[in-house]
This record gives sequence, C-alpha cells and structure tokens, in this order.
Amino acid sequence: MGVDYGLRVREAFAEALDEAERDLIEGFSLTPALREALRKIMEFASRKQWFHPRDHGHMVIAGMEEAKPFPVLLEYDIGTPAAGKLRYRKADEARVGEESHNTVAPFAQRDIMNSVIQDIHPRVYDPFVTAAARVSPEEFDDEPDPGDIQEREEAFSR
Repeated sequence: MGVDYGLRVREAFAEALDEAERDLIEGFSLTPALREALRKIMEFASRKQWFHPRDHGHMVIAGMEEAKPFPVLLEYDIGTPAAGKLRYRKADEARVGEESHNTVAPFAQRDIMNSVIQDIHPRVYDPFVTAAARVSPEEFDDEPDPGDIQEREEAFSR
C-alpha cells in the first residue's frame, strides 16, 4: 500500500472523518494543524498491513507452479476494502522442492488439525498440561499411591 493509497482513503472518507470529529470531539475547537495531524494519522494507518481481528479473514491458494513440478501453498490475510481496493498481505508461503520434501499447514478448524498433529484433542491436552505443571518432581516415585491416582483421574474428568 503506497502513499497514493493513503491519500485515496483520506479523500474517500473525508466526510466520515469530519462527522467523527464533530461527534467525538464535541465542544472542543481543534486547530487546523491538529485537524491535519489527525487526518495524516488515518492516512498512514491505512497504508499499514494490519487488520482488525473482527474484520480479518484468510485465503489459502495451493497449486502447482508452471515452471517447476512442485506444489506451492500461499496464505493471505484479507482485510476490509477501503477506497475501492481490497486490503491484503501475504502471511505465509510453503513450497515443496528439492530442498524441502513436505509441509503440514493447518487451516480452518485448527483445533481439529492440532488434535491430529499432537495426537490429542485440545480439550484434553490443555487441562492435562495444566495439571501436570502442578505436579512437583518429588511427587513421582516408584509406587504411586492408589488414592493419588484416583484424585488425578477425578481432576481430569472435571
């Protein structure tokens, strides 16, 4: 996103900026320099490759390269359009080739993919890690107390 894009966003949202200024800064008189500085901030912010989490999506494209016989995976972060242009940035890229033979990239339902990769579902894994972190090394011995085992099983079933 270049300088021209920031100027286009500023022009496209000029009325909305004036209205927001009236509503938010009610009763205060801004100097022309301060008004200009606020608009410059909006101009600069629109050129950044950041997307609000609520207005953020992903797009994944996978396929074969034309010149090489290896697959490519491209991941893009997609933001909301502004001034007639869709805002996006390349988030990640995975290429299989002579140097790298494979890749695993979870998308969509990450909890399900993580359960396949980690071999345990996150609803089981997270409480397990939390409970295991509370156990001190001194509590491990050759002969566990049957009462301790029952307490731990009850803790995991909650």
